[in-house]
Amino acid sequence: MINKTQRRARTILRTAALIAAAGALAATGATPADAATKSVHVSGRLYLQSDGSWKSTGDFLGTYELKSEQLVSEWKLGTNTVKLHFAVDQMTGCLDLNHNKKCDRHGPRGSITMTLRRLTTVDAQGTFVESYCTHPITAATGDFTGGLILMDDRARDGKGGNIKSTYRGDITLAR
Repeated sequence: MINKTQRRARTILRTAALIAAAGALAATGATPADAATKSVHVSGRLYLQSDGSWKSTGDFLGTYELKSEQLVSEWKLGTNTVKLHFAVDQMTGCLDLNHNKKCDRHGPRGSITMTLRRLTTVDAQGTFVESYCTHPITAATGDFTGGLILMDDRARDGKGGNIKSTYRGDITLAR
């Protein structure tokens, strides 16, 4: 059960993430001409593998890697602490446009490099609670040219472990 303070904190975090996403999108320099390019909506999950790597499932099949991360600021919100991180991350793989759970021979593929802005909440004991982040695509290879990804992470066991990571957003295609 979520109490009033937790609900308020979640609303504040989501609002901040949306504001950051709008700023990130504006910073990419998108123009009205860009509206003519093909953009594909993607969503799915990230799973931590036993070797420490991350696997991406859903509409983007492949790998996820956090390249670098820096704590920028932190503040108290009730008994919790909110932390703001800036980072660079990358997803490499393909789009599963026909939802057959595999990379098709001629399907869109490549890598996207993103500059993320993450708001993470930890409780009074320092245990992970949740995070929201925006990932504007700043570089791309293969069939990808840009876009924006949003991610949510939540502790499913209430103890900071068993984290559920989901993504959603739009990737612009070169073809």
